[in-house]
Amino acid sequence: MAVASDHIDRSERSGVPPQLIIVAGVALNGFAVLIAESWQAESGPSLLLGISPFELIALGVALVLLRPGLMATAPATIGVAEVLLAAAMLIPSSTAAWSALAGYGAWLALRHDGDGRKGALILVLLALASLWSGVGIRLVGDAVTLAEARLIHALMGLAGLDTPLAGTAIGPPDQHHVVLMPACTSLQVLPKALLGLVALALGLGQVSHLRLALAGGLLALVVVLANSARVAVMTFSLEHFHLAHGAVGSNIFDVVAALSVFAGASLAVRR
Repeated sequence: MAVASDHIDRSERSGVPPQLIIVAGVALNGFAVLIAESWQAESGPSLLLGISPFELIALGVALVLLRPGLMATAPATIGVAEVLLAAAMLIPSSTAAWSALAGYGAWLALRHDGDGRKGALILVLLALASLWSGVGIRLVGDAVTLAEARLIHALMGLAGLDTPLAGTAIGPPDQHHVVLMPACTSLQVLPKALLGLVALALGLGQVSHLRLALAGGLLALVVVLANSARVAVMTFSLEHFHLAHGAVGSNIFDVVAALSVFAGASLAVRR
């Protein structure tokens, strides 16, 4: 099987390979549900229209890493795989779009080396993270929320905050309490944060696998603790719930996650 080399003089070629246009179009179709939900929100659309910044970072890094290798062969490599991928743009389903992109990313990873293979693998991770947040977590939602509710309750106990726990409901049943939902768990956010970490690290340069694994573990710990603290604050009162669940709590959590991703990517890159 022929493997396309990505070690070419980037200054000799310009333009955008048609494959990347197709990839961007399929990704946009995958984001369509998030964009629609954000646009219809009572508070108005968010700055990124419901799309995680880590997903955008991953997509951007993947396209940049893939471009040189695809420019070396475009348009000769437009074939059945690209036609099938383009068809996914016409299907009004984010699940279909991300599934197609995962398959195409795996196909590119087999055909490229160097930066091209890194970009292709980032595409696969992007698709899998999006499929998890859109479909996967719903399949195991009950188990995930129950486990995380117990974890949050245990952490609150260690902090001296003694509060009742009944299933996924944290707090006194006859007073203010919080019922944890799958969308409010750290496992909803963590895959995309890890995606951002991997993509950013690969985009910055040569990566130490050991350092990347360490950074990933530390990032997971930060995300779980930050999300647990946010949910714990929600249990204090209705006013605290709106504060932590609303824009203030969301922005604080996003800043903590973003700083952790950037710090982890810096740690993972070899110097």
